Amino acid sequence: MSSSKHGKKSGERRFSLFRGKLSVHPLFLAVGAIECFLGELPLFLISTVTALIHELAHAYAAERVGLSLKKIVLMPFGAMIDTDMRGLNAKDELFVALAGPACNLLCAAFFLGLWWCFPQTYAYTDTAQFSSLSIGLINLLPAYPLDGGRILRLWLIRAFNAHLPPSKSEKRAETITIIVSIFVCLGLFTLFVFCLVNGTFSLSLLLFALFVLLGMPKRKAGEGIYEKIDFNARGRLKEGLPIRRVAIDGECTLKKAIGFLSQGEYLVLEVLNEEGQPLGELPQNELSKQLLTHSLYEEVQNLLKSPEILQNGK
Repeated sequence: MSSSKHGKKSGERRFSLFRGKLSVHPLFLAVGAIECFLGELPLFLISTVTALIHELAHAYAAERVGLSLKKIVLMPFGAMIDTDMRGLNAKDELFVALAGPACNLLCAAFFLGLWWCFPQTYAYTDTAQFSSLSIGLINLLPAYPLDGGRILRLWLIRAFNAHLPPSKSEKRAETITIIVSIFVCLGLFTLFVFCLVNGTFSLSLLLFALFVLLGMPKRKAGEGIYEKIDFNARGRLKEGLPIRRVAIDGECTLKKAIGFLSQGEYLVLEVLNEEGQPLGELPQNELSKQLLTHSLYEEVQNLLKSPEILQNGK
């Protein structure tokens, strides 16, 4: 076994971008067939790919804060994931919520730059640019289950925390966000009827309105599609892994600690106090086990007080 240098960057974490399931909703195939009949299959496929990129951006951001995405569902309007991320603080939840729209808007900006440098590419990429821009902006609407609804809720919680207990702040923010979502949904249905009266049947607008209506929170706590990552290396130890030892301060959080994981190595954390004295060791398998039962923001030094870790350290 060998030990790598402590200066190695944590960006070489072994987690993949998406290791969950990709499923197809029956309505997706039905709408795809309709769009094919109407001659809009290319737009339908491009919109689906754009929406999938949006969700993968969420998956990447979630992974950076220690969560894993279990499932992406292809729907008639693109793709959908459940963004129930109870347990994250406001900063990390905002980071995950903004990742999807930010990715789409960056893609749209890329196409604009491409047209500036190579105008002849416009004819081949105009639909992709429009799709990226549309999905990025639409997802910022302040309604569940869109990212804008989650961002609105976070902003309301911060505003209410100034004069209300945290539990009441979250409940009131949730209620207001649902009310706003209902008004957004009514606006979408009104726009659909307006288009219909004027001789335009917008299937995508109708499906999107239904998406907002059906996507409002109905689940109990803990039923989200995100879950904490299990990076137990027990199976890979049979093949042998080099040990990577990293010294950290005892006040380091679990979220920061998992950032030291790297591909093809077994992490052992040497936990020190403020004076640099050793408090104990936390191997990767035990770190993974503790992550599944503790908050991402728990200090590592508190985990060392666990009876299991104390017994293993004897």
